[in-house]
Amino acid sequence: MIYQSRWGTTSEEEKRAFEWFVDLTMSRWAQYPAMHVFHYAPYEPSALKRLMGRYATREDKIDRMLRAGLLIDLHAILKQAVRASVEEYSLKALEVFHQFGRAVPLEEARRAMHQVEHGLELGRPTEVDEAVWKTIQGYNADDCLPRDLSATGLKANGELWSKPVAEYRVHRCPKALLRRRWTNVNSVWRRWWQTCKTEFRRYWG
Repeated sequence: MIYQSRWGTTSEEEKRAFEWFVDLTMSRWAQYPAMHVFHYAPYEPSALKRLMGRYATREDKIDRMLRAGLLIDLHAILKQAVRASVEEYSLKALEVFHQFGRAVPLEEARRAMHQVEHGLELGRPTEVDEAVWKTIQGYNADDCLPRDLSATGLKANGELWSKPVAEYRVHRCPKALLRRRWTNVNSVWRRWWQTCKTEFRRYWG
């Protein structure tokens, strides 16, 4: 996979980056009519519509993309097709299942994003160190790679990843632990019920 990016630290740069992406997508779509654009969660379609409205450009092309179903939300597909031992189906939570190693540590990326946010809020993005921009670029590239792995692993008929289900690390609760938890719950329930009966006798004889 080849990762490409465009920075938009000003309105004009953001507009040019938006137009570049839309034009590139339409060009590839004309070349490969069966292609799709994979994204994770609904942020990307919302951002495209927001930028289209903000800059009043590429309206027809965005409309064609949306009507044709060109954009595919892998998050929605994975939530329905895969059962994993995670609390949420975020990219970072699922990375453990395909052994993806990030080039940029998450804590380092968070620090870099805070610095860029401050620079943008103060209107001084050019004062942000070049290494900070490279860190964020590496973080964004890392986010694209697991998305690509998920897209290539899922099949059109909704099957799971090509990796056998038996190899997934599904954490099951031991029976002994379940029994202990049930005993605790049952004990609490009995104490509560005994208290209710005592109070009932006190007030109603």
